Amino acid sequence: MITRRSLAVLVAAAFTSAATPALADDPPPPPPLGRAAPAPPAPLEPRNPTMMVGGIVIAATGGALLNIAALLPVLTGTSERSAAGGMFLGGAVAIAVGVPLMIIGGKHVPVQTAWTGAPGAKGWTWSF
Repeated sequence: MITRRSLAVLVAAAFTSAATPALADDPPPPPPLGRAAPAPPAPLEPRNPTMMVGGIVIAATGGALLNIAALLPVLTGTSERSAAGGMFLGGAVAIAVGVPLMIIGGKHVPVQTAWTGAPGAKGWTWSF
C-alpha cells in the first residue's frame, strides 16, 4: 500500500531527476600525431532576414486569401464565383512567391567580413 510519505518521496524524486541537467559528452579525442586539428566551422548568419520576414508575411497573406476564397460563396450565399476565383488565384500566387522568399532569405551563409583593401594616395584603389 502506498502511503502519503512514500508518495511524497516518489514525487520529490521525479522532480529532482527531471531538474538534474544531463551530463556533458566527453570531449573529442585529440587529432593523430602529425595532423592539425580541424578548423572550427565558420560562423553563419541568415542570408537576408528582411527577405525571410517578407516571405512569411506574403505567404501568410496568401493563406488567408485562400481561406477567404473558400468561404466567400458560403458566406454571401450567391453563386457568383469571380471574386472568389480572383482571391484564390491571388492567394496561390502569394504563396508561390512567399515560400521561395522565406527559403532563400533564411538560408544560412558564412558571415561576410567588411571589404578590405589598401588605401591609395587618393582614396581606395582597385587591384585585379
